[in-house]
Amino acid sequence: MYVSKLTEVVVASDHEQALLKRTQQSAISRWRDRLGHRQNQTLQADLTYESKVISKSLRVWLAASKRLQTNAVIASNAHAYFTQRTILGCWKTAFAQRKREHWLDEKRKADLRALFDRKQRSLRVGRSLPRRMDGSDRTERHRKSGHYQASARR
Repeated sequence: MYVSKLTEVVVASDHEQALLKRTQQSAISRWRDRLGHRQNQTLQADLTYESKVISKSLRVWLAASKRLQTNAVIASNAHAYFTQRTILGCWKTAFAQRKREHWLDEKRKADLRALFDRKQRSLRVGRSLPRRMDGSDRTERHRKSGHYQASARR
């Protein structure tokens, strides 16, 4: 029996052979379609991954570039600020020096003015006071009364 079944299978009709051949071809065709579809999906996934990696790299590079540019602007502003502060310090020092020199000049002038006024007063005290309208001399009267000497002692 086993042999007869084997013989039947081997001796298949042309119709069965054509059906078997079509089934095999359709199975191979489906397998090739699925393989192509999977290859396309794999290729698409690889391309998507590469594009995402490239875009991520580009975003990281742009962020780093912007950060560098921002830091450069901040550094430039800081440099300008500290330069301006240094210049302002120099101006303040020069202004304070001019103010001290002006004060010293005013002080010297005031001292000289006071000295000159004292000299003039001392010169005035030594000479006689002007005569009065009636012709009498004040210094004589003051000397006699003792007021002149008392005020001179003070």
